[in-house]
Amino acid sequence: MLLTHRPLRRVTVTTVFTAGAGGALSVLAAVLAAQLTGHTAAGAWLLAAVGIGTVAGSLALVARPLTGEPVRLSLVLGAAVATGYLLIALAPTYPLMLAACVLAGASTAGWVSASLAARQRHAPPGRQAEIFTALAGWKIAAGSAGTALAGLLAAHSPRLVLATAAAVAVLSAAAAALDRDPRLRSGFGHSDGATPSE
Repeated sequence: MLLTHRPLRRVTVTTVFTAGAGGALSVLAAVLAAQLTGHTAAGAWLLAAVGIGTVAGSLALVARPLTGEPVRLSLVLGAAVATGYLLIALAPTYPLMLAACVLAGASTAGWVSASLAARQRHAPPGRQAEIFTALAGWKIAAGSAGTALAGLLAAHSPRLVLATAAAVAVLSAAAAALDRDPRLRSGFGHSDGATPSE
């Protein structure tokens, strides 16, 4: 269902690759911080900055909830999260890396919210629990895979590893955005439970 139902497939693809990049960051943060500061412990502050950004983003959503079609929002915000990871990989100084971590975290709050809303809207009646559980499993598996691959490759070029993972995540969101019913582009109805705004 996650891959055969178009709206859910679009969310799933973006979720998997973005979660994979996040998993890579959890390993590479200490290495990247050490390169800039000489202290691996500084990596903990990078992950803390992601958490702070997520909390700030969540509070912003409480004050001003997201509006709009949730699948589209999940793609845009997933790309924003991945762009934050890319900025982390490219940051030339530790303060800029911290700022990029906050940005990635803030985007994550909206991305998760939009993803949950998309699952709620497009899960077939009676199968909501199945869809939520399955996509959560894919997300955890992707994060674990990203962690494992980053751990294997971290000794070579951690910036390149994270930048590549982030770029792939951005491209996955772009690919998902193109995965639309051709009839929507021509203005002829819709299918797969998709709405015309998709």
